[in-house]
Amino acid sequence: PEQLDLIRDDAFEFCFVVDFPMYENDEETGETIFTHNPFSMPQGGMEALLTKDPTEVLAYQYDLVCNGIELASGAVRNHDIDIMKKAFDIAGYSEEELHRPLIAVVNSWNEYNPGHVHLDKLAERVKQGIREAGGLPVEVMTTAVCDGMVMKDPRYIEVPSRNLIADQVELTSESNMFDGMVLLSTCDSIVPGHLMGAARVNIPTILVTGGYMPLGHCRGQEVLHIHAQDKVGAAHKGAMDMDLYNDLIENSWGTCGACTSMTTANSMCMVSEALGMSLPNNATMDATGSQLYKLAYEAGKQIMYLVEHDIKARDIMTVDAIKNAWAMPQLVAAIMFLQA
Repeated sequence: PEQLDLIRDDAFEFCFVVDFPMYENDEETGETIFTHNPFSMPQGGMEALLTKDPTEVLAYQYDLVCNGIELASGAVRNHDIDIMKKAFDIAGYSEEELHRPLIAVVNSWNEYNPGHVHLDKLAERVKQGIREAGGLPVEVMTTAVCDGMVMKDPRYIEVPSRNLIADQVELTSESNMFDGMVLLSTCDSIVPGHLMGAARVNIPTILVTGGYMPLGHCRGQEVLHIHAQDKVGAAHKGAMDMDLYNDLIENSWGTCGACTSMTTANSMCMVSEALGMSLPNNATMDATGSQLYKLAYEAGKQIMYLVEHDIKARDIMTVDAIKNAWAMPQLVAAIMFLQA
């Protein structure tokens, strides 16, 4: 909108975006899939599902937009079991699947945050494990802001996002009455936001964290990303060789995962594991390695065990578990201090 000069600087203008399509055709397979929320009521109810081409069916769903920015979204929920069955039947789900425990795969994947760009692939392994263990996985999304990439003051953007993410987890889970959920996140405020949401909802939950980013290589040496960040001031002042600086910027980051330093992302992944909400060794797995994908698959199977035995999030996040998680970053900080 800004590039097209559609936004006025002296006004806040609101609009509602409505008439969302209920279905679309998958570009790769040609199959009919849900466009967004499968639990929205289709406009026209059962008659529309029976008589219209699926791509012509609209959902009772809306977005509230201000100056080109989405502020809120919502929908009229489908509470009619027969319409629900037919809506899922069109998308290729059998009635037998609808009788399975409904498991949310709460993903924070996006194409912008390096710690999260691979979570779509991890989610597929989670869903495979859920299906093989007898559940029906449904993937939903939350926000994932990287505090190292926030262009505005993080105090007003990144830090408040933690509570927003917890709200998103709670809202999505409570509104759809999921039987359990597997959360996927890696960075900064997203991991604690997911944990806070899990504690609020208190259903069987596992958090799969996205692993650590492999070290970068610059001029024959392994380098941390903070080696590049620490040189920004010197480069700005002209006090270092710019070819070296540009090499550091280009090569200090690996591919994906939690940034290559013991900062918030890696430490929160360790806290989640110490808390008991992630499977053993999750926090110390390479984001690009096969072990992480095996763990994601096992998490999908393990969530069905938790559902079967009604082991909820707060059964795991006990006072003793919180004390254990609290001790983890203190221990790591002490070790790093002694090594310095």
